[in-house]
This record gives sequence, C-alpha cells and structure tokens, in this order.
Amino acid sequence: MEAFLSIWFVLWLLLSLVLIYFFGWTLFILLKQKKAWKAYAVKNNLRYSTKKVLSSPEISGALGDYTVNLFTGEHMAEDARSSRKLTAVEIQLSSTLPVEAGIANGEMISFIQKFCFKEEMRPKYKDWDNSYIASSDDKVILEKYLTKERFEALMSLMKVKNAWTLLAFRKDISLLRFDTPDPLLSVKKIDSLVNQMLKTAAILELKDGEAEHLKSKQSNKQQKEGTLDIDENEIDAGDLSLEEDNIKS
Repeated sequence: MEAFLSIWFVLWLLLSLVLIYFFGWTLFILLKQKKAWKAYAVKNNLRYSTKKVLSSPEISGALGDYTVNLFTGEHMAEDARSSRKLTAVEIQLSSTLPVEAGIANGEMISFIQKFCFKEEMRPKYKDWDNSYIASSDDKVILEKYLTKERFEALMSLMKVKNAWTLLAFRKDISLLRFDTPDPLLSVKKIDSLVNQMLKTAAILELKDGEAEHLKSKQSNKQQKEGTLDIDENEIDAGDLSLEEDNIKS
C-alpha cells in the first residue's frame, strides 16, 4: 500500500513540476515580449497597451502613411475544442478596389470564404499554390489588379512557414494582415517584419487613376456577358466584417 501511494506521489510531483515549468516559461516569454513591444512602441511613437498583467500587449498607431496594429490573435480550431495564439500584424491600405475581393492562405481562407464572393480565380503565376484562395465579386478586376509585382510581394509573406496572410478589400476598408507563431521578442524582429509589410503595402496600393481604369473593365465585362440584373438589396449576406470576434484575444 505504501509503495502504491509513493508511486502516485511521485507522479503528482512530476506533474506539478511540469506545470510549474510551463507556467514559468510562458511568463518569461510574455515578460520578454512586453519589454520588446514597449521599446518598439516608444521608438516609433506608437500606442502601447496591455489589458491585464498576464495578457499579451497591443500596439497601434501611424507609421508613415499607414495605420499599424500589432496584437495576439486567437484562432479557434474547426472543432472549437482548442485554440492557437498567433502574433498578428495589420496594416490598412490607403486605396481600395472598385469591387470587394480577398486573397489568403492558411486558416485565413475560411474568413475569405465567409464573405461569399461571387467568383474565384487562380492567378497564372508559377508560384501560386492551389491551396490558397483568391476570390472577388469580379475576378476579371482582381486578375487585372494582381500584377506580377504585387503577386511577388504577397508571395514573400504567404510563403513564410507556419504563417498566414490575408489581403482583403471590403467596402471602404483595405487590410493586409500577417499572422505568425513568432511572439516577436526583440525590437529587431518587430522592425524587420513591420518594414517588410510596409513595403508590401506600398506595392499593393492602387496607382492614381487605376481604380477608375479597373472599374471600366468591370463595365465591359458586364456588357459582354449580358447577365441578369440582380438587385443586391434582396440578398441578405449578413453583417460581414474583416475582423471576427474570435480572432482577437
């Protein structure tokens, strides 16, 4: 009996040590993350906040011509039994397409699918992975917009291992988002990623007069197809937004 109790005591002790180690390591990473993020925010005159002592930090504000947000996003698994926390970096573009559209990979694909865009396309570039998604209310416009330069800029983000990228045009909002498992524990790492995204955002911007030119392509397409005129007000697509409640922690 004493031997049986001793075995259970040893198992309980080992489990306790593992839990203590896990909590201590998590706390160490969190404190290191907060230190790096705060230093980056101070360096770039950005807002830094943390809601709770044990919660991840957030950064927001203007960097050059763009609004930038950094936070920890929580993604639920399909079975809703588990979740995964990733570091999210968002940049709002200044221009937008004349139609709604989205390009994404990884778990971000499900958010593009929820927007119920009418058409899906496959870019005719060799580096395109058919597991990705590119869809729009007018695939001709999206295809014309996605030049080789823009495609390569997006691929530089989408090819990062274990990370997810989202480019979405919704009404008057254009958003570039990148989610990575890296908690970004140094100012150097944050600088590198944010600068890469700022360069990508600048490439993704529409040039002067380009929106009107793309819109003319939409009109030509509609004339050629001679499709039925459907009243969009009769279609109840629900309240769609770029940010779902279960993304941000």
